[in-house]
Amino acid sequence: MRDCNPQQVLLAISRIKYRKALIPLIIVIGAFFIQMSSGNPNLRYLSLLGLIYYLFLLLIFRVNRYPVEPDDTTVLSPVNGKVIKIESDESGEIIFINKNFLQAADIRFSTGDERPDHIVVTETNTETVKRNELSFTDNKNLTGWTLKGNSIFFFPGTPVQQGVLTGIIPGNALCVYRLTPKITLRVKTSDKVEAGITVLGSM
Repeated sequence: MRDCNPQQVLLAISRIKYRKALIPLIIVIGAFFIQMSSGNPNLRYLSLLGLIYYLFLLLIFRVNRYPVEPDDTTVLSPVNGKVIKIESDESGEIIFINKNFLQAADIRFSTGDERPDHIVVTETNTETVKRNELSFTDNKNLTGWTLKGNSIFFFPGTPVQQGVLTGIIPGNALCVYRLTPKITLRVKTSDKVEAGITVLGSM
């Protein structure tokens, strides 16, 4: 088994999370000191709101810490969520996965053979990519998937290996995953899926 959460990715997520959390922390600390000096009891509610918002940010930015054993015969879910619809056409199966803001934010490579469209993936590319939509295609043209959400953070420097954490979606999102006829569907509508764990299809 191996750790699929690279340290540099966890550090990048922490930087994003704590930048977002700076404002509520300032509100909490500021309200505390102003209350101490002024004696106004109503300021405690402002401090409480700041604390609740801080805890909310910790919730939506969390990622799971699963060790994954690579398997070239399976296709794993890249996100956490629920299968809301499955469509079929001449090119294969199309799986629609809905992620809500209460679910962990992980984006994980599903086959270890993907390339993100229009983004150069190298170990030296450490710049965080923020998008509202991100698409992936595997090198064998057996799968392809698209993520749509308000804030998608992708980290190009992560190794392209199955189950490896490569980004986060701290909010609601939709994942549309296409499987070619060479892949056998392994999920059904209403199934809950976990990023890097649930098998969407197999060869």
